[in-house]
Amino acid sequence: MELLFPSPRPGGVSIEELVILACLVRHLQPKRLVEIGTAEGRTTLNLALHTPTEAEIFTFDLPSTHLSPVASESGPNYRQLGIPEPGCLFRDHPLSAKIRLILADSTQFDWSPFERSVDFVFIDGAHDYESVRQDTENALRILRPGGVILWHDYGVADGVTLCLNEQVKRLPLVWLKDTTLACLVWKG
Repeated sequence: MELLFPSPRPGGVSIEELVILACLVRHLQPKRLVEIGTAEGRTTLNLALHTPTEAEIFTFDLPSTHLSPVASESGPNYRQLGIPEPGCLFRDHPLSAKIRLILADSTQFDWSPFERSVDFVFIDGAHDYESVRQDTENALRILRPGGVILWHDYGVADGVTLCLNEQVKRLPLVWLKDTTLACLVWKG
């Protein structure tokens, strides 16, 4: 399994979680992906590496005007992690042709152009309960039947864990053992 920037990075997934994400998209072959929480773009780049040539990846992070200088219950933003700007790892990479960076608050974004058109969503943005809840609701709106949602930081971030523990009452969520990933295959 080829990985780009395999070593763990600030705020990113572990190498094991990166392998799981890469294997999953390699197997599913999604054509339209959404990532919430770009940071430096390590996960984005590896998703691009393992998706079909025609795949489109839309990755969201906050514009600099929305960044707080102090970490909040949402978790650290890319600047607080020492990342100069979102997507800096893929900006000049050949795989960037598949990637579209959108600087917007995912909880406030107009998702209507994406409704029921996305095959794969990876949620690793703000980690407070309300943001995770809103990102989850939006992901369910944009996902096609048979699509997949993965959340990062389940079991380690209070807001993510609380939200997903509530969502499991209505959605068939699965925790991927020995990781901080939770998964849903959406039947629609």
